[in-house]
Amino acid sequence: MALLRDTKARAKRIDLTYFRKPNRLRRWTRLLSVALPAAGLLWVVGMAARGDERIYNSGSISTRHAMLERKCSGCHTTPWALRYTNPAQWQERLDLACLHCHDAPAHHQNSEGMVRVREGHPTAARCSQCHLEHKGVTRLGDVKDPACIQCHADLRTTGPEPHPKACPAGADHVIVRKIDSFQSGHPEFALISKKAKDPTVLAFNHAVHLVPDTTLRKDVFQKQLRSLPGKKGVEAGKDGLHLACGYCHQTVAAGDAMAPISYETHCRDCHPLKLETEKMPHVAPDVLRDFLRSRFAKKGAAGDALAEKLTEAEVPIYTSDPDGCMKCHKTDLGSDFPASPPAVARTGIRPGPPGQEGEPRHWFLHSVFNHDLHRELRCVECHAGAPASRETADLLLPGQGVCLQCHSRQGGVAFTCVTCHQFHDHTKERTGEGRLQIRDVIR
Repeated sequence: MALLRDTKARAKRIDLTYFRKPNRLRRWTRLLSVALPAAGLLWVVGMAARGDERIYNSGSISTRHAMLERKCSGCHTTPWALRYTNPAQWQERLDLACLHCHDAPAHHQNSEGMVRVREGHPTAARCSQCHLEHKGVTRLGDVKDPACIQCHADLRTTGPEPHPKACPAGADHVIVRKIDSFQSGHPEFALISKKAKDPTVLAFNHAVHLVPDTTLRKDVFQKQLRSLPGKKGVEAGKDGLHLACGYCHQTVAAGDAMAPISYETHCRDCHPLKLETEKMPHVAPDVLRDFLRSRFAKKGAAGDALAEKLTEAEVPIYTSDPDGCMKCHKTDLGSDFPASPPAVARTGIRPGPPGQEGEPRHWFLHSVFNHDLHRELRCVECHAGAPASRETADLLLPGQGVCLQCHSRQGGVAFTCVTCHQFHDHTKERTGEGRLQIRDVIR
């Protein structure tokens, strides 16, 4: 049967003004499109009037700056719109606000791209490029690896690298220009790769103290240790008493270095210096000569007899006495002996000029390490070569492979760049009186 209506006839049935006719959905759509933005605007204005910035704040700030959480103007000193109209100026003003409280000394002298000049002094001023605020309660010093890798994955230097003369690995370091992470591209520690030696001028045998290798030494050792009841580092084992590493190696208060070894604290109990039955001081040769001279004089010696006794006592102490200076120290009577006291080489255990020794040695000058944070581990887990070491020159530091056992994805311990490395040279920071008043930081 043929259709009575064609397509044109059907089209005429459609009301082409349907979109102009009111209906419930259209009314609510128009009402809400006006009411909701207006309500939002009133909410923002109301919160601003109360001084509450939570609804438009970028997020909570770091723990160290918590006192400034509601004082945005403490850091943001420019109009908000400047961020979009002149972002470079906005960024620079924001970074300079950091320098109002922080010195932020530069990373390296040749890191020109990270340095601006303020008040005539060059300083690292692109603070917000690495230290990201409004990321929650965290430490701003915990910089993520991408901030470091943006330079070190393809490092371009502008001149010779400044290098401390005191570095045990020497001053001829090679700058590695491609490092992606501790697991990728990071070189072996320079001290290990260059097979550096311990510069200490002292005769010491770790093996004899940790694992005596003869029956006689074991018996003598046990007798000596039994005379030290309750002393830290003397521990009981299945084969009797033994010395733990902690008997001699103890950290300084901060835990970031080992305290220097001291004869009086660590050696005298087992290796006493004696003149017959009297204890001798562990002092420089000229001071020891005065001590010996006074003791012989008290016993009636004088003139040539005193000089002869003094020489007879000094020669074995410095050359052949098994418990004398030569047991540990390099000694030399010299061509002017006995007119002048013998010479004893400085050990280097306490770095520093004469009279100012005592600073702990920092082996890794380009990184940080804290022994106290690793106190759960046995010392020989990292210093595995100590029980077999017989030479003072043996460098018993762990290599990168030892650290990677824990500090890796497999080990599960942090291995970010800032775990071991610091960007700023904190020794050059300003100390003393600050610049802020209480009203500048309280809420």
